[in-house]
Amino acid sequence: TAQLIQTFTSRHKRETLKSTKYVELVIVADNREFQRQGKDVEKVKLRLIEIANYVDKFYRPLNIRIALVGLEVWNDVDKCTVTQDPFTTLHEFLDWRKMKLLPRKPHDNAQLVSGIYFQGTTIGMAPIMSMCTRE
Repeated sequence: TAQLIQTFTSRHKRETLKSTKYVELVIVADNREFQRQGKDVEKVKLRLIEIANYVDKFYRPLNIRIALVGLEVWNDVDKCTVTQDPFTTLHEFLDWRKMKLLPRKPHDNAQLVSGIYFQGTTIGMAPIMSMCTRE
């Protein structure tokens, strides 16, 4: 019985690795990023598409594809509080995503590209174990 379970487990792992997974991604650029890119919406959108392509290329060897399903550029005002405190910004962005973005655009993951310089050495943050959740 133990041999049968081990064979099933390893076969299941191999089959899982062979099947392609898709992650639906939305990328949001905050107002500061919009300003840093010369207030050019098309330039910002191209930059976000390039980012999505790099991420897709990175995950492709793992049979994970990144499907860019939405772009948003906050060219008037930020839709959530964006500050130099990365913890506050992350919390505010996640709340905005849950309350405003998810109801109108279903997706697995959302990323905020910010033009703000965060305090300390932080260049990015995410809640742990949150991929494909409402968090």
